[in-house]
Amino acid sequence: MPLSFRPLSHGLGAEVQDVDLSQPLSNSEFDRIHRTFLERGILLFRDQKITREQHIAFSRRFGELDRHDSLPRDRHPDYPELLLVTNIPEKDGKPSASKYTGHLWHSDMSFTPVPSLGSLLRGITIPPVGGDTMFTNMVKAYDTLSDGMKKMIEGLHGIHTGTRKVDDPNSTREQEQRKVNPPIAQPVVRIHPRLAARLSISARRSPASSA
Repeated sequence: MPLSFRPLSHGLGAEVQDVDLSQPLSNSEFDRIHRTFLERGILLFRDQKITREQHIAFSRRFGELDRHDSLPRDRHPDYPELLLVTNIPEKDGKPSASKYTGHLWHSDMSFTPVPSLGSLLRGITIPPVGGDTMFTNMVKAYDTLSDGMKKMIEGLHGIHTGTRKVDDPNSTREQEQRKVNPPIAQPVVRIHPRLAARLSISARRSPASSA
């Protein structure tokens, strides 16, 4: 059965159906997935039984992967392309270093010089209820701004940090984060490079299609 897509909400998101990520995808199948990702912002793949190697291989089809030098404590010791997010205590009883990861509204890796184009989150052990991940569509948020507000924020920058308000600011982790990832300025308004490329292609093709 060919893969299909089901919208998850009006604002963003789509569920990818009839796909098994443990099996090779053809270029045409992946192209459909990629196009839907750019259009809908979030993709949901339910009940996938994949290995870490398959997780990495599928992710790599979207582009070069981050090896997470900015988060050395959280990356997998054998697979630097993977970050481990867990609230399970360490073997010595200490709280997990990543127990608060994702608790606050954020854009992945915005505190690094080259933020991520996206992330592929794989749930391994999840609670029977609760724990839902929330997302917001920043494209729609920008589109609903007044022209005056858009003009006011154009060219502005915001300061991003890798530290978290829920952590002790004097902890070893926070000191390490400030050293590895000092505060960095990012544009308040930016265009996704893949979307920009599609807009450019559409602009070049439109005269021919309308002729």
